[in-house]
Amino acid sequence: MAVECNDQWRNFLGKHELFVKLRQNVEAEVLRSNRTLNKNLFFCLDDDFFAWDEKNSVLYTTSLRNLNTENPELSDFKTLLCINPPLFEVDYLLVNPSQHYVALIGAKGLTVLALPKRWGKRSEFEGGKSKINCKLYSLKDPHSPVRTLSLSQSEEQSMSNARGSSYTASLGEVAVAFDFGPLVEVSPVLLGQKGKANLFAYPLYILYENGETSLTYVSISHSNVNIGRLQGPLPMYPPAEDNYGYYACAILCLSHVPNVLVIATESGLLYHCVVLEAEEDDDQTFTESWDSKLELVPSLYVFECVTLELALKLAPGEDEQLESDFTCPIKLHRDPLCNIRYHCTHEAGVHTVGLMWISKLQKYIHSGDEDKDSLQELAAEQKCIVEHILCTKPLPCRQSSPIKGFLIVPDLSLGATLVCVTSTYECIPRPILTVVRPSSPPLLCSEEDRGPVTSPLKALASDSFEKHIRNILSRVSANPVFIRSSDKDNAPPPQECLQLLSRATQVFREEYILKQDLAREEIQRR
Repeated sequence: MAVECNDQWRNFLGKHELFVKLRQNVEAEVLRSNRTLNKNLFFCLDDDFFAWDEKNSVLYTTSLRNLNTENPELSDFKTLLCINPPLFEVDYLLVNPSQHYVALIGAKGLTVLALPKRWGKRSEFEGGKSKINCKLYSLKDPHSPVRTLSLSQSEEQSMSNARGSSYTASLGEVAVAFDFGPLVEVSPVLLGQKGKANLFAYPLYILYENGETSLTYVSISHSNVNIGRLQGPLPMYPPAEDNYGYYACAILCLSHVPNVLVIATESGLLYHCVVLEAEEDDDQTFTESWDSKLELVPSLYVFECVTLELALKLAPGEDEQLESDFTCPIKLHRDPLCNIRYHCTHEAGVHTVGLMWISKLQKYIHSGDEDKDSLQELAAEQKCIVEHILCTKPLPCRQSSPIKGFLIVPDLSLGATLVCVTSTYECIPRPILTVVRPSSPPLLCSEEDRGPVTSPLKALASDSFEKHIRNILSRVSANPVFIRSSDKDNAPPPQECLQLLSRATQVFREEYILKQDLAREEIQRR
């Protein structure tokens, strides 16, 4: 039975009373903070939408399903009050896997909010109360961490103060991001344990500002937490003179076989790396943190490199040099609905990246081909798809307008939707299940012993022609949604508006009209 999708809520979400209250705080938030970093103050659990109020330090929540009725309830929302609100400015909200706790993360602190219990006919928080008190937990008082993992290369370095680590920071040897991989079976030696039986642990990939990546394993059980020694840096293939760039800022592990690491730099470069198991004949150099008696360290094969269009590429002119100089930190978000797609948020907008070559890579790995050089040929066959969703810096000479929120609505009955919230709390929902989606399993009627027998050459010709048409229609760029700065007195002059219009017209002509004409000619020839 197909899931019936109703997307009426997309038109009413931005008009909800929840956003009306948030828009009233825009002027106060500008006076309170002068930082221009993008934030993520929204998240979604099933059909429940959550928003953090920076001024009042409360969490609002409403049901998106109530907006799909004949009479949408635009004023119905709940307020989760903080008994001991955080004293720092909150930048990000992060929900734990059990969906019972929300981490409030800021540049000067971190605390955990416990979501209230659900009960009643509609399974609402505390039976549907309009205002609910929630407790916040500190990570130090009265509790203390079970284990602390040092991300530095030496124990002495982790104990030094911030002033003493300035030399290490200048060399880019400071950890800037980390991410966990899926649960794997590893040797107990990697966790500092004795015994012959393998243990289950989570690989932890740690990224440093100089672009190097280290690895350790974390085993979590009911009795204790075991953390292995730091291994690395992981060798990267094929070798590069600049070690694949500096100013790395984010890392994301996509759960595949093998794992795929996404490494982002502040200049907009994305490296898609395949984690390959170590081989005895690999030429590896071991650092002090690596014990040669242990298993060999895995390696990273840079499958492809992608450059994000942080600032729009306009016609060549005086602004061309400004475009290449713009840099900003990038945040990577995994997609809860599609494991071959992830999203990038930064000061200048939002991008979506789809790794269409994952299925071919897995077939190549399972084939048993041990030649790493043939991976380069595989990478040249099919590139990833990059879609520019939102642009908050349409002109290089203008100030960016960082977003306040980014989330994915996972409920398929509401329609898989990407929601962006601008700095002025304008809500921009957009459907995402379009081109990038995982391949569907084969149907039973597609088996070779079913149906009439067809010629293999005819089937091959049909498939190749369809792929040929798809390749012609594939786009390499698109026109994103433009959001200018909230400063109404600093409107762009007509000359800059003309540049944006010319750029949009050129994209429509080259990526849509011309490619459709080429596809029509190919079909007519056939």
